[in-house]
Amino acid sequence: MAHLTRNSAAALGIAVLFAACAPRPIQLTTPCASKSTKEIVAALSALVMAEGMQLTLVNDNIGILQASTAESHSIWTGTSSTLQWIFTIKGDTVLAYAKAIDQSRNAFGAVTYTNETYYSDSKLHPNSNSWYWNVRRGLETLCGGKVEFVQK
Repeated sequence: MAHLTRNSAAALGIAVLFAACAPRPIQLTTPCASKSTKEIVAALSALVMAEGMQLTLVNDNIGILQASTAESHSIWTGTSSTLQWIFTIKGDTVLAYAKAIDQSRNAFGAVTYTNETYYSDSKLHPNSNSWYWNVRRGLETLCGGKVEFVQK
């Protein structure tokens, strides 16, 4: 039987701490049986582009779409932020993540801090954040069903 040394126990404790502090993704999911993968990807592409996002990855054969805003920079905090939608079509179900990525860089351009925030209805006010609400409502309209949320 293996015994933990003080160093390995400390390393294990640090690993558990980092895992507990990591962001827990919130996945949006909705059935979309009435549309083909190509139709879904085309419609979602139009929705995110209408919100000023750029397509960063599109494959309508396997059902993957990623879109992102341009980086916005804060001279006060020294951080840059992007908003992202990530969609995957599996069978007749659309899986999606909406998130913000905040990063800080040092004087040499190396990333010194990254934070990801995953969004759901309860985290964003319905009268603002159109990048989220217009796409999310468009997804429900496209598929004709309610979006459900799963904490991963």
